[in-house]
Amino acid sequence: MQAEEHFCKVTRQIMKCVSSAEFYRMLGHVLALSEQHQQKLMGSFGVVAATSSETAADEFEQHIDAVACGKQTAAANDLTYTWLITKIIQRKIDCYEQVLSIIDSQQLHHHKRILGAALSDETATELFMQELAERLFLRQFPEHASLA
Repeated sequence: MQAEEHFCKVTRQIMKCVSSAEFYRMLGHVLALSEQHQQKLMGSFGVVAATSSETAADEFEQHIDAVACGKQTAAANDLTYTWLITKIIQRKIDCYEQVLSIIDSQQLHHHKRILGAALSDETATELFMQELAERLFLRQFPEHASLA
């Protein structure tokens, strides 16, 4: 649950900074998906929002601020934001996999279906973000098309 909350917080912040309309739409889609996951987790597990003073989201926010204050082009910033979002998604996938391992050991099949669906969504989103990063890279550096 906390990974989903962190993702939503950071994604909202990045949405304020991006220049690519395609990237903005993608972020809106994955934000809505993450909010749906939170609702399902709250309904299935009865969990509530977590609170903590120093979180992983804070670290990502520092990266976002550093990019926003830099002297890079808007396209280079979008590429960096894409990388940050991908890292957060990878963290969420790791969290889901850990919880699935625990659920497997306790044979909680209903919860496994809910988390398995969320994990599948996150994996697909990670692939979309990687493809978007490649497209942004090629727009910024067309001379390096052979690297993508």
